[in-house]
Amino acid sequence: THPALPEGTGGVGDPPREVRILKEGDLAAVVSDAPEDLRPKRRELLAHQNVLSEIGAEGCVLPMRFGSVAPDDETVTGVLAERAEHYGERLKALDGRVEYNIKATHVEEAVLHHVMAQNPEIRALAESNRQAGGGTYETKIQL
Repeated sequence: THPALPEGTGGVGDPPREVRILKEGDLAAVVSDAPEDLRPKRRELLAHQNVLSEIGAEGCVLPMRFGSVAPDDETVTGVLAERAEHYGERLKALDGRVEYNIKATHVEEAVLHHVMAQNPEIRALAESNRQAGGGTYETKIQL
């Protein structure tokens, strides 16, 4: 459980909704009211991620996907009570671990060169297409 939220932690919405803690037994949910028109816009996704980061610095967190909504606080605490054993097991499994969000890009020419260097069949098909002036639709799809 997380005894307190860092000062100034804001949720989604414009202006940002107040973030609060709902406790049920040994579990706690960190929530805020959601605007009716909540959409996964950059500002909202960053607010969600910032809350996860802030509370994650204080202890183990089982993050929920952005946009997980419930009609009221009682529903949230009811789910915590109903799924307490499952959530407890997941938290125990995640304790001491961190989540990384990694984005990768590639240089297409370098990837194609590598794939063709490693696969003679693809290299032969590409060469055949080149010699045929680009190849047929079917051979392009096959490639």
